[in-house]
Amino acid sequence: MRTRAGLAVLVSLGCIACVMWGCAVDPQQRALCDPMQNQLAMARMYHDYFDEAAANAIVRQATVFPYHFEPRTAHLTELGQRELAILATYLRAFPGEVRMPRGSANDALYAARSDAVLAFLREHEVKTEGVRIVDGQPDGDGMASERVVEALAKENESDSKQSERTGVPVTRQGRSTNGSPSVRTKM
Repeated sequence: MRTRAGLAVLVSLGCIACVMWGCAVDPQQRALCDPMQNQLAMARMYHDYFDEAAANAIVRQATVFPYHFEPRTAHLTELGQRELAILATYLRAFPGEVRMPRGSANDALYAARSDAVLAFLREHEVKTEGVRIVDGQPDGDGMASERVVEALAKENESDSKQSERTGVPVTRQGRSTNGSPSVRTKM
């Protein structure tokens, strides 16, 4: 009986020593034992994830917006510099088009802003011979909302004529028979 109690004490002390030694020796393992360090590590992972997502969006858009400049000047703001630096890392490997919507800038200001963007890219080791700055929005100008309304009206008119000829109502995926967007509900 005495040997069992002694063995239990010895095993318990051994376990405590191992736990204490594990938390005290390796700084990374010690961080796992410290709740504050654990929270900081989680915060870093969170920010790294969203920083990467933001960088991907900046590269995907490849657009320098008017708010990237100080008002009525060609001076890049801190945000403009930060986002253009991210874009520069991509343009070094894959030169191409950079969109820069004119906004309310006159010709002289737009030209000065274009020159400022090219100068910034050169400072960040981008070969600007392969970079074109164009006046436009991300992924092109798209379609004006008035044109979308006109296109939908023509589509609905065409569907109505076809329904009158055939006697069968025309439906489109995602649209009801009257042409308005359909609402799908789960039952």
